[in-house]
Amino acid sequence: MATYNKITPEIAARLRAVVGERRFFEKEDIDPNYAHDEMPIYGKYMPDAAVDVESTEEVSEIMKICSANKIPVTVRGAGTGLVGGCVPLAGGLVLCTRRMNKILGYDMDNLVVRIQPGVLLKDLAADALEHGLMYPPDPGEKTATVGGNIATNAGGGALQKVTTGNVFCHVHSSCKRIWRSATYIIHIFRLLLNFSLFIIVFDFIQYSERCNLPGERGFMVDPKLNTFFAVVNAGSFTKAASALFMTPSAVLHQIRSLEKELGTELFLRSAKGVKLSPSGSYLEAHGRELLRLDTELRREIQAISSKGERICIGTSMLEKCRLLYDLWMLFSEEEKTCGIEMVNIDMMHGIPEKTDLIESLNSGVPWMREWSFLEICRVPFGCSFVHDHPLAQRERVSFEDLRGETVRSINGGTCDTIITLLELLRKNGANVVVSYGEGMNMFWESAFTRDVQLVPLCFHDILINMKVVPLEQSFMLPYGIFYRQSPSEAVQRFLDFVAQTYGKGNPRGIVPVLT
Repeated sequence: MATYNKITPEIAARLRAVVGERRFFEKEDIDPNYAHDEMPIYGKYMPDAAVDVESTEEVSEIMKICSANKIPVTVRGAGTGLVGGCVPLAGGLVLCTRRMNKILGYDMDNLVVRIQPGVLLKDLAADALEHGLMYPPDPGEKTATVGGNIATNAGGGALQKVTTGNVFCHVHSSCKRIWRSATYIIHIFRLLLNFSLFIIVFDFIQYSERCNLPGERGFMVDPKLNTFFAVVNAGSFTKAASALFMTPSAVLHQIRSLEKELGTELFLRSAKGVKLSPSGSYLEAHGRELLRLDTELRREIQAISSKGERICIGTSMLEKCRLLYDLWMLFSEEEKTCGIEMVNIDMMHGIPEKTDLIESLNSGVPWMREWSFLEICRVPFGCSFVHDHPLAQRERVSFEDLRGETVRSINGGTCDTIITLLELLRKNGANVVVSYGEGMNMFWESAFTRDVQLVPLCFHDILINMKVVPLEQSFMLPYGIFYRQSPSEAVQRFLDFVAQTYGKGNPRGIVPVLT
């Protein structure tokens, strides 16, 4: 067996200098979970030290130090594995990638998504769905990282069922040494019946952080508009689905959603195909200019963000930018040198330190108590149902309607409003089930279990194929922007702008439409 050296105080100091005091751990400060994964048979082995990395450059510098001093390095993601892959058998250093959790961008022309290794499986799957795509690997643990899935060749039953074994994983020769880079390039290919899914073909290449992906689009414009033009160009939903590497049902779902938002029919369907309605013809005539302006606008924003001040906005599937995009565009008219950066946040593993703002409901969960809050509006509660549920046809539902139903909630009572709401549901005969920490998993599973979900109405944009119906009784939570208790000057100027905009009764057209 190979022999390795221990981490001396001098080596520890060099490692600490790379990641900073807060992300370097040794002795009793090391998380005990870093000694094992989820399979007990592989034992527990404490490392000498641990680091939480945030960039490819940090990984590279740490590996240079460890390689020069013969320090063993064990790479760790979420630690949910069952094969002992993240167990530090030889001690040394645990290099944790959980903070490298950014989805860096989509190339819809080539069906490529660029991510960092700490992106969670559930987050990539949900984000792909928003782009009309599917990421089918489902190894059972939704909070696993994609990097860990690839490292352990985890796929799951859903992947096998969809592809009948025709998925392959090609590993470029340069990835034999994981520390050469920590950014994945995931290619998406079409297999079997035009089903949109991912096949992992990833390279660990130093320049991947800096390369420009061709064809990235839809940053500001609703991606459903791109789907609309694909149908216009193809003349049918099926041909458009083939061109977009989507299923026909996914294309139809996006078109129906767009028609619902606009309140009009865009296509006239017949056995011979589809043709534009008068409203569709108008959208075709003027929508292409919107896409062109979107491209120019995105380039200008990217140019601005490369210099001057910067505000970092944290987002997730639940904490989406429903209002911040529009507010930021107004603010940027006055603050042309202030940049914007988006970062994925994971409430279970901590919010990145550079995060300045988070748009969210104020439900009183622990992390919110450490932040200041600017209220913009209040959002009422409702229930979501599968479309063929009898209550899905109601305009509103009462507590009495929910008697005997299993009602699931991701919040067990972190504020008085939710506590009262859950108590009244139980008192009226509903079977209330609290699914702590499950988040998107609960939403997806309810589509199969047919359970009712208790949700704020603003969640309608993440509940795919579910109908959200308001409650008859009025229960509301504040909705707005969370910010650090000591914000930067740029952040404070933006907050002042938001407060002034809403304080004047939205004279510039920014109205919180969250239901």
